[in-house]
Amino acid sequence: MRAALFALLVPVLSLQAAPPAANLVTFRRQQAYGSSTYTWSQFQNGAIVQAFPLSTPITVPAGQHLVVTDIRYWFTGTASGSIYLGQSASGNVNNEYMKQLSASPSGALITQEGSEHFTSGMAFASGTQVDIKVNKSGSDTAVWFYLYGYLEAN
Repeated sequence: MRAALFALLVPVLSLQAAPPAANLVTFRRQQAYGSSTYTWSQFQNGAIVQAFPLSTPITVPAGQHLVVTDIRYWFTGTASGSIYLGQSASGNVNNEYMKQLSASPSGALITQEGSEHFTSGMAFASGTQVDIKVNKSGSDTAVWFYLYGYLEAN
């Protein structure tokens, strides 16, 4: 049974074309521990190609859409927090992706790393503002975020 299911899935998976390397993109969000301000930077081929203004979301370029395939983060804190990734409007971030973070043991200052892979990706349309909101307790901060994905023409 398992072999038959695998045989059916292989042709379907092989039809999915990988995006060209020139379209691959990484967005990095950095924030100092305890700070409420952050910056986003866009990387391609290991070099910064765009830096966004202080505490402003990523804007998907005109004529393209962004597909986020992975998220990676480092959370430093003593209690807990929530991460929301999604479309940003008027300072609010939709929760297309949400993750609850907890410091363990509670009260101890820890740094933890986490990641998620989105099998089919999360797509954001041209002109969309994309951001991450972190609800935190006290000085708890998600100090680094990396979004991995690709840009492609509409």
